[in-house]
Amino acid sequence: MTMMEDFTCENCGKKSFKEHLCSPNMVKKEHSITKEEIAALKFYCGHCGRVSPIEENLCKPQPIDPEMKAKFEAVKITAGKAPTCKNCDQPVSPPGHVCDPRLPYTCKYCGVEVKDMQHICSGYIEASKYFCKLCGRLAPEKDMLCSSWELK
Repeated sequence: MTMMEDFTCENCGKKSFKEHLCSPNMVKKEHSITKEEIAALKFYCGHCGRVSPIEENLCKPQPIDPEMKAKFEAVKITAGKAPTCKNCDQPVSPPGHVCDPRLPYTCKYCGVEVKDMQHICSGYIEASKYFCKLCGRLAPEKDMLCSSWELK
């Protein structure tokens, strides 16, 4: 094996010179991002939702649309950094993603203060229109998930 030999991604099977950010061993330890890093983001993975300024870092790169970018830029910066989802590294505002909630928060479907990940109310279920491609959780809004698919 040489240093220049291609690497094959275990998630997508594509050959690459380096592992994709989507690989499980590429999960970041720090879950925050600076305003400058948010501004540089250009792509997200259509497979797992990971974000990157570089297309080649992702298995299934998709351009970040202006609406998604605006939501990322609106995330509150504290001490120079904004929180990110531990699973996809997207900048998130409370309540965060369904798989990585920022607790506590108030459920907008039933008004209860949510203090653990197990909260799910009938209003939330009835409003749910999306599910996560990765974890299968339901959500009423696509940006509440790392990588959403619309329920049909």
